[in-house]
Amino acid sequence: MRHILLGLLLLSVGSDKSYGEEKQNNDKVIEVYQNLGAYPQAVLVAAHRGNWRNAPENSLLAMDFCIKYGIDIMETDLKMTKDSVLVLFHDSTLDRTTTGSGNVADWTLDSLKTLYLKNGLGVPTSQRIPTFEEGLRYAKNRIMLDLDKSYPYFREAYDMVKQEGTLDQVIFRINDSYEDFSMKYGELIKGINYMPLLWWNTEDPKGFVDSYIHAPYPPKVIEIIFGEDRTDLLDQVDRIKSKRIGIMMNPIYPHIAAGRLDDLALSNPDDNWGWVIENGATVIGTDRPVLLMDYLEDTHNRGFSK
Repeated sequence: MRHILLGLLLLSVGSDKSYGEEKQNNDKVIEVYQNLGAYPQAVLVAAHRGNWRNAPENSLLAMDFCIKYGIDIMETDLKMTKDSVLVLFHDSTLDRTTTGSGNVADWTLDSLKTLYLKNGLGVPTSQRIPTFEEGLRYAKNRIMLDLDKSYPYFREAYDMVKQEGTLDQVIFRINDSYEDFSMKYGELIKGINYMPLLWWNTEDPKGFVDSYIHAPYPPKVIEIIFGEDRTDLLDQVDRIKSKRIGIMMNPIYPHIAAGRLDDLALSNPDDNWGWVIENGATVIGTDRPVLLMDYLEDTHNRGFSK
């Protein structure tokens, strides 16, 4: 209830947090994310495509809501325009979330900027498609960003993040084996927050995990993506955590979280959010970030003390 009231207040008068308070909160989140082994009870919240129930997904307004609610991380996505500009956008096509149509890759940035983003009900809003540069500048010192669907543009994204001085705030998702990743980008690994994805169809989960946890510069977090019945991947949790590495899980869709789901958590949070926490999650991706924050505050006290 307190977050519902807060949301109404924010809509009417804006944030009650100063920039200094936002930076202090973000600095703490970065510290916890990069040292999850030192915060064994910590659970971080990552808002899937931003707080999209209150604003168009991947918009600056969605990012603003995440910042004002004190959400730790905003998960977002990258696509590239016809003229090679990175934008915050999930789908390959424009139809679902904008007033335009066709492939993002067939439009120049100038033409994309004439479109309006739709909200979760498909209604056009006043929001425009943000560039990645705009997103980084808006997020700087205010919130961490988790880059999904960004690996095809890894080099371009890295260069932009470095240019904007936000390397400590950005999480790069990695779809390759460690061998392939290090061959492509080995010189960059030391200086970034990278997060490998352990999928339900990984042929050798133990070998995949071993290659990362024993790497010269291991990741801070590994994401586990279950099938509905692939809970055998939980066998890797203790091995990952023994190296003081965190684990991300996503009860957004049941087919990637062993049947757990945000919407089911509305009536049974312990069997959904509680289940992923009990099974080792230290970062939770969610479509219900505000309610999950409430749940953590009520049951786990966030775990930000060592």
